[in-house]
Amino acid sequence: MYQFIKKLHEEYKIDLLDIQAFEKKFDIKFPPEMADFYLQYNSAEIYPSKIEVGKDNFQVLAFCPIRYRFHPFVPSVEDAMIWNRQDGFIDPKMIQFAVDSEGEPYSSDFKNLYLCDSISGEVYLVIRDDIINPIKICDSFNEFLSRLNICDSNI
Repeated sequence: MYQFIKKLHEEYKIDLLDIQAFEKKFDIKFPPEMADFYLQYNSAEIYPSKIEVGKDNFQVLAFCPIRYRFHPFVPSVEDAMIWNRQDGFIDPKMIQFAVDSEGEPYSSDFKNLYLCDSISGEVYLVIRDDIINPIKICDSFNEFLSRLNICDSNI
């Protein structure tokens, strides 16, 4: 188990059929490492964490579950895909998988979204106020997971 995982919700587990149905519905393909992560950790709670990119630190508050939302302020991946496609501002092949703490805490319209390009596997942070200039965080979802560390203080 990853150090940043705080609590698993066994009642919200998903299986390969859930992932395949999601991929078919949205005509995307999860990077294999992301599919593996969700098979083990869908709806897992995490400790507030950070990822360093150069001299900058970016906080990660929660992973978005594929299904079975338990947290009212964190959208499911499915909800995020629907909203992003309706807005038309973000590439429809990008998969939102996590949120940071900069969003409005009483809504599901988070300011910053961590996204994974399902074609290249690269991970980006898209700031809602500047969606034209996403920040590349790392080259893969596995790299994102390996570089994620629990915050010891506020960022």
